[in-house]
Amino acid sequence: MPDVASILETDELNVRKWGTQLLFLQSRAAAPPTMFFGESDHLPILPPGALQLGFVTTDGVGQEDSISNENTSMLQSLEPVRSDITGVDKSLTVAFGEDNAYVQALWHGVPFEEFPTGKHAPWLFDDGEITDYPEYRLGCIMQDGVGEQARYRYEYGYRVKVTAKTGRTMNRTDAESYGFTFGLYKDKSVGKSFTRTQNGPYYFRDAIAVADLDAGAITDIAVLDGGGGYDVAPSVAITGDGTGAAATATVSGGQVTAVTVDTAGTDYTTAEISFTRN
Repeated sequence: MPDVASILETDELNVRKWGTQLLFLQSRAAAPPTMFFGESDHLPILPPGALQLGFVTTDGVGQEDSISNENTSMLQSLEPVRSDITGVDKSLTVAFGEDNAYVQALWHGVPFEEFPTGKHAPWLFDDGEITDYPEYRLGCIMQDGVGEQARYRYEYGYRVKVTAKTGRTMNRTDAESYGFTFGLYKDKSVGKSFTRTQNGPYYFRDAIAVADLDAGAITDIAVLDGGGGYDVAPSVAITGDGTGAAATATVSGGQVTAVTVDTAGTDYTTAEISFTRN
């Protein structure tokens, strides 16, 4: 009988930490993104006219879907016989560590169109006449990893408003912060309330494989890293000091899962395997 370790499927490369991130606001009247990442470089796209809100405190960003249920019980059963969802409240929570003019305008319920002209501009805001908080569009872009291992997360609220604020503390030792909870609501014009998507170079990295040699012939090719983003099987190139070897790649789930040696070739003492996307 196999033990748990022998059948366990885990991947440390799928453990995420988001140490680099930015949050931005847009006008509620702004066109929402139709593309979140570049087609060729897979980098996140900051929408035109978006205003970045600066430092986020070390608690980071929290996002919650609060699901309400109503149970139906019957006399003959101590446990509910069915449960129905009665509501889903989506929210995003964040605290900013800058007192820049944009954060202050957000704190005081200023409509996006009336925000200060610059992030570093002096500011003056009065409370007293507010009856409700305005709606905005809100985006969060995050990065985990660098180079070919980079993954980017994009989370976007199509229609958001401030529903709660944390208390402010001003003292000698702690940085003043401004904490917000944003309610996330459906924008009827696009039929969406929230989008989460992830992309980046990691998903389009090249596969890595090595060849086994025996008496100058290539007997096997082992896949070390299946790469990513392969819609069809790539061409396999074998370069070395021998001749005649050929191989075919198999793709599943966007990765190279196997390489089959079609012709072993002769006179190889070294052989390198590379892949070309088709």
